[in-house]
Formats: sequence, structure tokens, C-alpha cells
Amino acid sequence: MATLRARLTFPENTVKRPHIYEVGQAYDIVWSVRTANVTADFGWVHLEMTGEEENLQKAVEAFESRGITVAPIEGDVVAN
Repeated sequence: MATLRARLTFPENTVKRPHIYEVGQAYDIVWSVRTANVTADFGWVHLEMTGEEENLQKAVEAFESRGITVAPIEGDVVAN
């Protein structure tokens, strides 16, 4: 199992859909929200995702195809 720590940034047209749940289910990813800030028109989430390396890459691609920006985070995501 591999772990990926990332900041997901959600533009207005993506905020209301449960993307994290949907992508996690589709690619067998276990995720933990470490910090987040979501409003009606914008949001960001620091996630720690665990799964097979190939599935993590597919999950990143799925988020990006939905208009969500994915940026890796180094170190402890709670501290960022």
C-alpha cells in the first residue's frame, strides 16, 4: 500500500458533488480529511489517501478530469 498526501482545490462548479467519496469508491482508496475549508463557491481539502500505487494515480487523474486541482503535500498534512 502507498500513501499520498495532497491538497485538492475545488472551483465553484465542483464544490457540491461528493467527489472524494466517488473517487475513493471507484479506485478503492481509503482517505482521511486532515484539514479543509469549503464554502458555497470554493473549497480546499488536505487529504491523506492510501491505496495501491496505480489506483492512487488513477484517483489523481479522476480528480483532475473533474476540474479539481491536485497538489502533493510533503510532511504532516495537519501542520500545512
